[in-house]
Amino acid sequence: MKILRIKILIEDINDHSPEFPKNEVQIEFLESHLQGTKISLLNAIDQDISIQNSQITYMIKKSKREPFSLSVEKRYDGVFIPALVLGDKLDRELKDSYMLTLEAKDGGNPPKTATLKVHISVTDVNDNTPVFSQKLYNISISNSHQRHLPILTLKATDQDSGHNGKISYHFNHKTSRNIQKYFVLDKKTGDLFLHDNFHFSKKQSYKLFIEAQDEGNPPLSSVTKVQIHIINNQNTAPLINIDFVSPLSESSAAVSEDSEVDSFIAYVMVTDTDSGPNGEVICDLKHDKFKLAKIDSKEYKMIVKGHLDREIRDHYKVSIVCHDMGSPQLESKKYFSVKVTDVNDVEPHFTKETFQFLTYENQKVDFPIGFINATDPDLGDGGQLTYSIINDNNNDNIPFQLTKYGFISTSQPIDREMKDIYKFKVLVKDNGTPSLNDTANIVIEILDKNDNAPYFTFPNNDLTISMSTTIHTVRRTSQF
Repeated sequence: MKILRIKILIEDINDHSPEFPKNEVQIEFLESHLQGTKISLLNAIDQDISIQNSQITYMIKKSKREPFSLSVEKRYDGVFIPALVLGDKLDRELKDSYMLTLEAKDGGNPPKTATLKVHISVTDVNDNTPVFSQKLYNISISNSHQRHLPILTLKATDQDSGHNGKISYHFNHKTSRNIQKYFVLDKKTGDLFLHDNFHFSKKQSYKLFIEAQDEGNPPLSSVTKVQIHIINNQNTAPLINIDFVSPLSESSAAVSEDSEVDSFIAYVMVTDTDSGPNGEVICDLKHDKFKLAKIDSKEYKMIVKGHLDREIRDHYKVSIVCHDMGSPQLESKKYFSVKVTDVNDVEPHFTKETFQFLTYENQKVDFPIGFINATDPDLGDGGQLTYSIINDNNNDNIPFQLTKYGFISTSQPIDREMKDIYKFKVLVKDNGTPSLNDTANIVIEILDKNDNAPYFTFPNNDLTISMSTTIHTVRRTSQF
């Protein structure tokens, strides 16, 4: 018998195609990326084992106008990684996306291929300035123009996207502050309105500089000029003047929450120099807490209509509307706010009826026991609280002290064997005038420490002496 060893070599054939992990990928280039910027792509894998059949080469399919080229680098493990290289500067405003195809081909005969679709998006940078539709706006308005209608809508455009293309409108610093107060500019829409305090008789023309600014980082802006000419007509809108009893500013007043119904808040006078129906004025105030009471044809007083409670609501926005009887009717509005001031009308309230605490005996003086707390929605002195222990004949020996801020601590050492539970009352009061208060119960349980040695209770000392004497007597008797 003979034994022959046979070695069989299986020769590889090109029966596998290269494969990408995905069929398509999405990558981003910034509009600000410089020429030569490189972004890696997915590499393909070929399961064939021979060098020729598994060796992969890459190429991209694109048009000549697309500013990208292919770069292939060998990784430390011998795998070749394809990458896209930017060949020219990008402009998102001209083109914001590209579509390329990456082809992987092995070295077999015939070769096998795989493709990867590459979606390229161009991310915006803030490289465009907002542009107004006009460099100069020259408009004329009538002195009967109504306040709620815009006198002009400014429009600027920005070719950037996202925040870089989002525009807001502002008065430029070249616009005088004295002129700015007569106009209202909507930052979002670019609508320009007349302010309620605008008086047509003051000036015949106004010059404004309006700035359009994007939200880029840093923001870019441009400026346009607005020339406004006033055309004077006979019919003018009413002018509203308000004198508050307790003013906080030109457009706000203070009213105490304990003000009674019909309490006087402000004097309202309306001026309209027109004649006939154009000068006849009617005013109205629609509110559930305040109302107008007529004094004369163009004089009113504003009074309290309903009960005020600062703890429920401390601020109201109010508007008075006046219109004349002309044709068309001209209307004026006066906006102001009313702040409700506080009075000490709410009692402090403990958060619990009974506060319970635990502590050990034999602690040092000023050993902390715990906190008690109360609430008071009043403001100022009416909301500032002070705590104290209620002293009566039964509480003379309470070994605790309470700060005015509600902190309980020991005032002397405590012996649980003398007393293991302490009960007493505490008081909280505010600093208002008059002062309001509340009470609560305090229960403090003293926990035991092993601070006493055991001792016999039987027999006692007297009995021991007696027994000793008896034994001694018996001994003496036995000697006889």
